[in-house]
Amino acid sequence: MAQTSAETPSVQDDRPAAEEQQKPSGGVGFAQSADSLQNEAQDGVKAIEAVAMTWSKWGLIVAYIGIFLMAFATSLEGQVSYSMSVFATSSFSSHALVSTVLVVQGVVMAVIKPIMAKVGDVFGRLEAFSVSVLLYVLGYVQQAASRGVDSFASAQIFYSAGSTGTQILQQVFIADTSDLLWRALFSSLPDVPFLVTVWVGPEIVNSLLATASWRWGYAIWAIVLPVAFAPLAVSLFLNQRKAKRVGLLAHDKRNRREGGARGLGASVALGLARELDIVGILLLSAAFALILIPLTIATKQEGGFGNPSVVAMLVVGAVCFVAFPFWEANSRVCPHPLIPLTLLKSKTFCAGCLIGFFYF
Repeated sequence: MAQTSAETPSVQDDRPAAEEQQKPSGGVGFAQSADSLQNEAQDGVKAIEAVAMTWSKWGLIVAYIGIFLMAFATSLEGQVSYSMSVFATSSFSSHALVSTVLVVQGVVMAVIKPIMAKVGDVFGRLEAFSVSVLLYVLGYVQQAASRGVDSFASAQIFYSAGSTGTQILQQVFIADTSDLLWRALFSSLPDVPFLVTVWVGPEIVNSLLATASWRWGYAIWAIVLPVAFAPLAVSLFLNQRKAKRVGLLAHDKRNRREGGARGLGASVALGLARELDIVGILLLSAAFALILIPLTIATKQEGGFGNPSVVAMLVVGAVCFVAFPFWEANSRVCPHPLIPLTLLKSKTFCAGCLIGFFYF
């Protein structure tokens, strides 16, 4: 198992001294080393940096077992639900709306990745994982209980948000807990189950259709996924508590208590909105949704791309897309940008984005 390296260089450099200081003082060294965490980093980032300093060998093994179980469950679910969607829309006599459902999924998947990563940075990895799993389960339940194509299609919002959020957070967690030498190997761990599930999935579909109905093809995962998530959740929770006990997170908790005492009501909401960059999220989401959806449905509308509603969506989407970088670049109104523009100056980052764009 790879050794963890989520800490910043300053934390790595201070660790030996911190460990020596801890021996006579029962945790003081760890508390002092916590001060070396980046002050400008958000709480979720500080938390995972602190947790990375407390991982034990078996704690990390349990966490990676949880990652693998989640990957296996979501991979198998993907094989089953893809086949079940045809039977679901057919039962609603709306087979032609499969393409619309896929469009909704695609737009949500495109938008949710930076949003869920931001949630992980602000609140923490455990909290972000929990939100993703909750959205996943809500999507499963709504799809299984849907009585019409409208409710089935709207369930794709929760389902796609949970699915994509889980995928991106798995990669974020692997980056947090593996060193650069082994990161490429461990980042492929969530893809390993596909070697098995691609063969097992169709058999499960046939069995469910023969003994139950297509609804169980969704409902069953509302039970399976939380169980698969349990090892990772327990490992993260215990190590966060350990980090607090030795003083690594005491400074952050004190800051949050002081911040809560100073600000109430609207001030707290405004502070949280700035931490999450709500305006940036809305601009980016609107840009993707109002550009991608019209491009897909325009041919089905009267007048095609000349349809007023299609034109309006494209224009507003383009305006949001242009406004997004200007908002993100203004550090006064956006102190914690969703996508820091300094990344765009990195050739490595830009090359990675291009590879991802052409790959998909």
